[in-house]
Order: sequence, then structure tokens, then C-alpha cells
Amino acid sequence: MGFSIGALNLWLPFALGYCLVWLTIKLASRNIKREAAGGYAEEYGNKQLVYLFGYYPFLALAIASIFVPIQFDILFWPGLIVFIFGITINIITINTFIRSGERLKTSGFYRYSRNPMYLANLIYILGLTLMGWAQSCANLFFILLTLFWMGGTHWCVLREEAHLAKKFGQDYLDYKKRTPRYWLI
Repeated sequence: MGFSIGALNLWLPFALGYCLVWLTIKLASRNIKREAAGGYAEEYGNKQLVYLFGYYPFLALAIASIFVPIQFDILFWPGLIVFIFGITINIITINTFIRSGERLKTSGFYRYSRNPMYLANLIYILGLTLMGWAQSCANLFFILLTLFWMGGTHWCVLREEAHLAKKFGQDYLDYKKRTPRYWLI
């Protein structure tokens, strides 16, 4: 099995999941001023690097999902459950993040992970990977892009942590000591 374009490829759940997340962001932040959401320059230092390490790999995953057929076999249902779980965590966490304003986020899923949105994205992508699991070049390429995206995401997380340590000082350092970066890690 190689690359094939079709209506029942991973792009369909990928797009549906991303649209739900995007819609949640728009609805949850509709009454918040743009400046209050934070800025890339302050958080990451270099906006171009954020695109290079954070957004472009995710965009590459979206494009690659066009070529990975959904496999309706034994891993489809567990993959669908993992996918829905990841989207659900992401939606809940986005609401917690936006509604808590400028203060340090430590409630909800932030009690278990300092980065629950990134973790939810990984769970969501893992679900897609299971739904398209096959011994094919397309699936292998999707997995390699996922690993590259994870590395870029980790780079963004490290930048955010440095920013939060400056912004919140000892409160963040205490939170960092008691809460894992991702989950159990």
C-alpha cells in the first residue's frame, strides 16, 4: 500500500478535529481582547522559529493525512476512541485556559500536566495514527512527521516555560515542581 487520495483518508477526521478545536478557541475567546491572549515575541522570542518548529510540522501532518487511508480494521475503533478523547481534552483545556485569563493556569487538566493542550494534540494525532495504521509508506511518513512535530512542540514548550518562569516567578516554579510537564513525565 502506498499513497492514495480519497474521501476516507485521515484528512477527514483530522479536519473535523481541528475545526472543533478552532471553533472552541473562537467561541471561548470572543469576548477577550487580542492583547490579553499573549504574544509570540514575548513568549517564544522568534515568531519565525515558532512557525518552523510548531506550525509547519502540524501543517505537514495535515497535508500528509490526505494520503493516508483510514483502515477499518482492528485498530480503527481504539484509534477513534483515542482521537475523540484527545479532541475532548483539548476542548476542555482550551476553555479552562481562555477563561482563566492572565493568571497562572493550575486547575482542570492543568493539575495533571503543565501542557495539557499539547498533550491532547498528541493524543489526537496518536488516535489518527491508529486509525490509519498499515504497513505502508504513507503511514510511515505520517509517523515520522508526528515525531518531527513532537520535537518542534517540545521546543515550543521549553520556550513557554522560560517565559512563564519570568512572568509568574516563584508561583510558576512551585507549580513546575509539583506538576509534570506532560503527564507522568
